[in-house]
Amino acid sequence: MLDWKFYSGVVFVCVAVGSFLYKRAQMLGVRSGSFMVVQSFCFFCTVLAASLIRYGGVSSSPYPWLGLMAGALGMTGAFSVLQSMRQGELGTNIAVVRLSFIPTAIGAILFLGEPFTAQKGLLILLAGLAVTLFFDHYRRENRPALKSLVPALTACMAFGIFDVVYKIASNHGVNPLTFLIVQSATAHVLINLYVAFHEKYQLNRVVFQIAPLCGILFASACLSMLKALEEVDVSLISPFIQTNFILSYLLGVVFLGESVTRRKILGITIVALCVLLLSEDLFRRLSDLWPW
Repeated sequence: MLDWKFYSGVVFVCVAVGSFLYKRAQMLGVRSGSFMVVQSFCFFCTVLAASLIRYGGVSSSPYPWLGLMAGALGMTGAFSVLQSMRQGELGTNIAVVRLSFIPTAIGAILFLGEPFTAQKGLLILLAGLAVTLFFDHYRRENRPALKSLVPALTACMAFGIFDVVYKIASNHGVNPLTFLIVQSATAHVLINLYVAFHEKYQLNRVVFQIAPLCGILFASACLSMLKALEEVDVSLISPFIQTNFILSYLLGVVFLGESVTRRKILGITIVALCVLLLSEDLFRRLSDLWPW
């Protein structure tokens, strides 16, 4: 039987590849809003098709406002990631975005009653150190790209709250497919409003080549995320999923020729260490020697 580890792996791969495609799209000069219009439409079509196959239609679900919130947060996060890719590097900026498990953990503690532990406190301190290293990397070696970290941090906050909303939805037993249909429809409406008022549509060949694949990948990731959250706490699963930035970083180095520096490596290593600090198995072994 498939468990949360399998679904976490699906999220890991889909989000890492999707992030790589975001950077590739920006390198080819796409408009962020136009790209998101096509992506959100394909996301909607994917979850609608899944609902038709699974249930033969769209089932009712309680708490539809959670889907509206997820749509607004998801659109904000994805759009901010695209914006950050204009000047910033994939590996560095995605590492900042994937620190979203920090606001997720804080939100889960404050609003979901999840416990605050010593390892979570240490996690927050290490994450802050990692962000400082990434800022220092841009300040010293790629100063014009420093401003790209602002949308990256915006995406970090948006996705952190996004994961908390997902856990609330899971706790209330919402229908995952209906939830995602509402989410994607909300995101599609909002991004079209943005493009209509702030950006002209530019639906070129590159958009139609990359955006549909991103829509399918992120829809698959969201479906898998909701399935995984049925079994584990969001503050546990989120860090494991967010380590997909390591795969994104490797893809950027191999296929996009991005730089490898000591500060970047150290920052990425610290983020990876944060994940290890939240490892359930690791702390079970440590607790035998030193109760927390």
